[in-house]
Amino acid sequence: MGLRLRRVLSCSEISNAALRQWAEPRSRASYTRIFVATVDNKDIAYVAVDVVSIRDYIELYQLYVLPEQRRRGYGTTILRKVEQMGTELGLKKIVLNPQPIDGEWTREDLIRWYLRNGYTWLSEDKDFMLKRVSTAEEHG
Repeated sequence: MGLRLRRVLSCSEISNAALRQWAEPRSRASYTRIFVATVDNKDIAYVAVDVVSIRDYIELYQLYVLPEQRRRGYGTTILRKVEQMGTELGLKKIVLNPQPIDGEWTREDLIRWYLRNGYTWLSEDKDFMLKRVSTAEEHG
């Protein structure tokens, strides 16, 4: 597939205007890391994760694939790359709050997608989902 995640430090590094709109700072903290997914050097998606050193997890803050790039497996590939990032950082979980950021997907659609990708509910309140990932030490 050739999908790559590229970390960006400024929204001006994002060539696609629609992705740049989603990546504009919105109450993000200093521990938020922003990535752009590219295929054949073309920006196709945006992902933001919060990595806080005192936690044992990454919080998947936002994942947005351009509408014309959806249903090609890119979202799943990005999700796997975020999980791999957690493993490489020695973190044990990926945590997220499944909230749609455009009108094409409902919250229920997202929940079904995350469940298919191995995520479960963090607690009975059904606000946050999580997936346990193995750490680099556990691979070692």
